[in-house]
Formats: sequence, C-alpha cells, structure tokens
Amino acid sequence: MWGITTTGAAYTGSGTLRHQSQSFARSSDMEETRDELGEVINVTAYNQQQEIQLTVVPSGATMAAAKASNIVPVPGEKLTITDADVSLGGGSTKDYMVVSATMNKTYNGKATIEITAKRWAGISSYTVLAS
Repeated sequence: MWGITTTGAAYTGSGTLRHQSQSFARSSDMEETRDELGEVINVTAYNQQQEIQLTVVPSGATMAAAKASNIVPVPGEKLTITDADVSLGGGSTKDYMVVSATMNKTYNGKATIEITAKRWAGISSYTVLAS
C-alpha cells in the first residue's frame, strides 16, 4: 500500500494538520525464565504497547488559520488518531498519549511538528490532568 492511511489526528488546539510521514511500532516488556545452566527456557511478553510517530504540517484556509494551527502538543496530552489500516493498529479511532513533540521551522520552508505518542494495552482511556 502506498501513501499515508491516517485520515485524522487531533489534540487540543491542533486545527488542520497535513500528514507528511508516519511510523507505527509494537513492543512489549519481556521476562525470561532460565534453567540452572542459564539457558532461556521460557519468555513472557507483557505490558504490550503501540507507538506512533507522525510528522505533520499545520495548515489552514488562510495564513492566519495555519499559524493558529501551529501548536505543539504537551507530553501527557491525548492524541486521537483515525486510521483505517488495521495492519498499523488502526481500523478505528484510537487515543494515544503524547510522549514527545518537536516544532521545526526554517527560513525558506514550512513548519513541521514531529509527534511521538504511545498507547498501552492495559489502559483504555486517557484523562489529561491540569498542570
């Protein structure tokens, strides 16, 4: 499949975001059980996680609207992703927690925002607490 399948991403104040790139990864913590010789005889995977990395361009119908969308999400904030590609953990709308976010600007190009967000198998919803 070619192209980016994410059709929506939103966080507080995000406005319109144009997706430039994305990556998706699954991971878990691993616990090894060893025998008396130190050989691994069993492995247990737990604490399954999904991580998504997005690069987006703030956009809008006018330059003022694009600048208003130029907001970097705060770590801990909820990021709602809509993606129909089931192989990328999608198939619906899912909530992730922002782990990090970076704004990139240049004198001769567009501003981009890079977002890394995670979701954990044992957490079904996120509540952002006021700081």
